[in-house]
Amino acid sequence: MDVLPSILLFSVLIISFRVPKSCSAADTISFNETFTDGQTLVSSGQSFELGFFSPSGSSSNRYLGIWYKSFPDTPVWVANRESPVSHSYGVLIVSADGNLVLLNNTIPSRVIWSSNSSRTVLNSVAQLLDTGNLVLKDSSNMNPDSYIWQSFDFPTDTFLPGMKLGWNLTSGLNRYLTSWKTTSDPSRGDYTFGIEISRLPQIVLRRGSVKTFRSGIWNGLRFSGSFSSTSTLYKSIFVANNDEIYYMFDLGDNSIITKVALPDLDSWHNESRNLEQCKAECLNNCSCMAVANLDIKGRGSGCIMWFGDLMDIRERVEPGSKQDMYIRMPASEL
Repeated sequence: MDVLPSILLFSVLIISFRVPKSCSAADTISFNETFTDGQTLVSSGQSFELGFFSPSGSSSNRYLGIWYKSFPDTPVWVANRESPVSHSYGVLIVSADGNLVLLNNTIPSRVIWSSNSSRTVLNSVAQLLDTGNLVLKDSSNMNPDSYIWQSFDFPTDTFLPGMKLGWNLTSGLNRYLTSWKTTSDPSRGDYTFGIEISRLPQIVLRRGSVKTFRSGIWNGLRFSGSFSSTSTLYKSIFVANNDEIYYMFDLGDNSIITKVALPDLDSWHNESRNLEQCKAECLNNCSCMAVANLDIKGRGSGCIMWFGDLMDIRERVEPGSKQDMYIRMPASEL
């Protein structure tokens, strides 16, 4: 099982929902328009749909969510997961300051959920894209980098193609998945899935504070602890720079998954040194236990060294997955 199936197994639950019959809908909501329970937005390519639903076992609680149009029983995002709307009183609007606001339209009405952007845009519009991303943008600015807010920045339990899992280091935004509490309650559950950046970045699944899975470090092509896959359906992408650290996948036919999990103990890495320089430095440091290339693309580049006992090394024997690790040993043991 590789990283992507691990993500999907964690994030996708097949649940029975009561989704009302909807009126035909466009893919946008503008200021002065109201979106009520019973209506839906449908993305331009008919891939995704936004509307109100009730999980099975929840007769009166209503949630604003996004699901595959062909699979309405499989939600991929929930706006008000912590604050359900009573019965069918939910109304979604674009407010005067340009935010998306979900109201419980009783008397008096009250705010259930909001996009809560600090930017004020007087002519904003909400649009459901064919990626499943609900975006809030200036109607006169189509640049994705200028979105006021987007649901991809606040995922619930499902990781979609094109969605970034990880950190915007400039703003401090951390995008991670959180399981549902139960099959009838989409509020935050026990499991989280995201990028840990305290040392070398890797994907970590936690139950509460306890790690139950880790991907290993990124080696330039893939996460080193993921299991093999022959699938050509998706391509893994990992970005780490001064502005952001994130993992994403796109549908394609070039995905390659590694077979060895390198240990995440005390380590040191250098992107400019080659492997031979790294080996020489390791031999001159009594605490160094192992070295490997940091990036295995081409002939390899950079180096990483580990100190202390080596633990949690998992090896896979499938062909085409080689990644060499050089372990320091006393001459007497050779």
